[in-house]
Amino acid sequence: MIDIAAERLIPIGQIHQFLPSARKGKKIGRATIYRWIATGQLETLKCGGTRFTSLEALQRFATPSAAHSVPSKARHTATSPGCSDHFVDQVMMRLGGRAAGTKSPNKK
Repeated sequence: MIDIAAERLIPIGQIHQFLPSARKGKKIGRATIYRWIATGQLETLKCGGTRFTSLEALQRFATPSAAHSVPSKARHTATSPGCSDHFVDQVMMRLGGRAAGTKSPNKK
């Protein structure tokens, strides 16, 4: 659930800025994003006629542990809902986090 007091909200129309491009450099399609919303994979809220998600909700969506909270028929892969490991790594890097399984550059 999105906590509007603690999370950074972004309108659904701007979600492309935070997601890696799909095949051949294309943006992820609106239909795909709305399918993630309709199946409950991506958390959203509606305020004043505009639908929002949050950067934190995108991170929860892309994190492999999120697969356990999604009903099995809505899951597309075993690691996360609709995401390959490469996609997860790219989302995490765009959100300022490290890719899963990588070390911090400051640590040896």
